[in-house]
Parts: sequence; structure tokens; C-alpha cells
Amino acid sequence: MRLLLLLSAILLAACQARQPANPAATATRSAELTAVAAVQATATAARPASAPAVAPPPLPTPTPAEIPGTPGATAAPPASLLDRLPGLADLPSGFALDYEDPDVTAPEIAANYPDPDAHLDRLQQWGFAGSAYREFSIPSPGVNDAMQRMIIFRAQVSRYGSPESTSEALRFQLETTRSRQGWNLTEVSTQPLGDETVALQGTAESDGTTFIVAVLLVRRGDLLYRYEGASLGYNPYPDVVSIAERTLSRG
Repeated sequence: MRLLLLLSAILLAACQARQPANPAATATRSAELTAVAAVQATATAARPASAPAVAPPPLPTPTPAEIPGTPGATAAPPASLLDRLPGLADLPSGFALDYEDPDVTAPEIAANYPDPDAHLDRLQQWGFAGSAYREFSIPSPGVNDAMQRMIIFRAQVSRYGSPESTSEALRFQLETTRSRQGWNLTEVSTQPLGDETVALQGTAESDGTTFIVAVLLVRRGDLLYRYEGASLGYNPYPDVVSIAERTLSRG
């Protein structure tokens, strides 16, 4: 990060030596560079402290079960929760996988809430049965990337005990996201992508930097999907919806 700012300062000084100074343009450029540096710091800070240096090994392939009454036939192994999330091929070019967890536990989820014990009780009441998570970003985004495209994308899928419990979890996430400190999101209309679909977009403050954010919540049966994209000067909502559509179309 320091190297990026140093190089930017050198380039800026060189430009000023060749042409008359423009205070307004210089101030704008400085603000943009500061914001880009904040993006990089936020992406790093948002990564779990326990994130492995390399991606965790794949889950063991389950043994297919025989289909009763059909000699020699086997059922296809069920997809893991991680397999239901977007991969690099589903994202726009330039993204990298920062972190993934095929088995996010209830205590890990509860730890992100003001009252972890209370949320752990909620998860148990909803019959929480597992969750998986992936996070992507544009590595070291320049000013153009930061201002003109989505630069952070996160996705999570969780399974609950019943469709009704999953619907309760969706409504809870919706209200929690709306009321999150520093976030100013409003619900927007969107095409249905499951039994229930809710979209939010607006802004989020982080360490003095304002991000443009889009959040998409989709319930399909007992599965709850959450897709989230962020940028500095670009509305990521179309990208978030497109990625969700592509992933969910695989079933």
C-alpha cells in the first residue's frame, strides 16, 4: 500500500513539473488515491484473522448411495454448500479469491452480532445446519477500477431446519442489514430468483470511506443465499444480480 501511494506521489509530482498546477484536480486526485488505499486496507481487515494462507482442501467426495429397486444405479452425490456459491468463472474478469470456508459454524456466525449468545439461540431455533462462505476482490485496484467497477464481492449460503425457519432467518438478516451502523440501504424491486428475493442498495461507511453497496438475499426452500458487492463510484447491483442468476441457474 505504501508503495502504491509513493508511486502515485512520484507520478503526480512529475506531472506538476511539466504543467501548471491545478489545485482542484490535485485535491480530487489525492482524495481518490486515499480512497483506493482505504479499499485495500478494508479488504485486508475484513478477511478473517484465521484465514489460511492457501485454500482449504476440498471436502471428501461422498459415496453415492444405491437407488432402491434399480440394480447397479447410483444417486448423484449431493452438492456441498460451498459448491452452491459463485466461483471465479462466475465473476467479472480481474477478480481473485481471497478467502473461502466450506464449514462456517454457528458460533462463528453468532460472533459477528452484538449479542453472540442471543444470536446463537436464534440459529438453534431456526435449526441451523451449516453454512459456506466465499470472498473475492480486485487485487490492488487502481483509481479507475475503484471508481468504475465492482471491486469486492462476497457470497454465503446457509441451511436451516425448514423453509419457514429459513424465511425467518431472511427477515432477520434484512432488518439487521438495514439497521447496521454506518449503512444506509433501501429495498429495491428485483426479479424473483427463488421462493423469496429481497434486494438492498445504498452506501456504507468504513473507516471514513463511503462505499456503494448492493445486497441480495434469496431463499430457496431451506437454503438462504446472501450476495454482496461493493465499489467506490459504481453501483454494483447489476453485477450482484447477474452473478446470483448465473449461480442459481445451476440448481
